[in-house]
Amino acid sequence: MNIPADLDVCVVDPDPALYNALAPMFRAADARLRGFARAEELLADHAATSVRCVVAAALLPGISGVELIERLRRAGNAAPVVLLVPPDDVGTAVSAMRSGAVDVLETPAPISRLLHSVVASAAVLRNGRQVAAPLGPEGA
Repeated sequence: MNIPADLDVCVVDPDPALYNALAPMFRAADARLRGFARAEELLADHAATSVRCVVAAALLPGISGVELIERLRRAGNAAPVVLLVPPDDVGTAVSAMRSGAVDVLETPAPISRLLHSVVASAAVLRNGRQVAAPLGPEGA
């Protein structure tokens, strides 16, 4: 998966493992990756308005991943959001899609599937088309 150099992604997860797994790939592509432990940190970061994609855990301390999506949309931020939900949490997955998530992945999501979703979502947004949930080989 080619990561475009202009890709700007925010990861919101209290566990740094996902950020740490993605960071070397983003550095190698000269793309930007920022990590936040809480949704409130992302919402307070004024530089995050230019973000091309958000990857967030559904279960966060404070504001949940679904509420993060809703607050981003109310603030006029159309960045695609990929939400990571616990296994078999259909209710959260449905709420996430209704709130505007472009993709919902069950944790632990394979890094290749997550990268495909992020890159495809950001490319669609960059091209000015409506973002739809991208399907890769694992999601088809």
